Amino acid sequence: MTATLFDPGWLRHFVTIERDGDAVASVWAQIEPRETEDGRKYTVTIRHRHDDFVGTNVLYRGRTFAVKDVRDPDGAERYLVLDASEVITESGRLSLDSTSRGPTPRFPQQEADEPAQRGGYSEPR
Repeated sequence: MTATLFDPGWLRHFVTIERDGDAVASVWAQIEPRETEDGRKYTVTIRHRHDDFVGTNVLYRGRTFAVKDVRDPDGAERYLVLDASEVITESGRLSLDSTSRGPTPRFPQQEADEPAQRGGYSEPR
């Protein structure tokens, strides 16, 4: 068995995994398109979890991917590869779900008179 080389820095998409409309997990993932004889499919790679993801949906920035198969690429329980296809609505358009826009960055608020905000130096009190 050979080790699959994978850099965790490639997990750059923050996704929500849901089952029957309820969120199961929110994780970092890598989403890659791939061409098959059935058309375009997607590979979603996440860190290993002991959840059953077959039959779930992966939500990412208004797109929904239906998970068809799950596998551990090297058996080392480091990563899971989810084979998925994009969900198309009845109108023929791709699904749009506003609940999966990714993480909202949160930065500590600093008051305008703090030295770090002005870029200056302050003496210890």
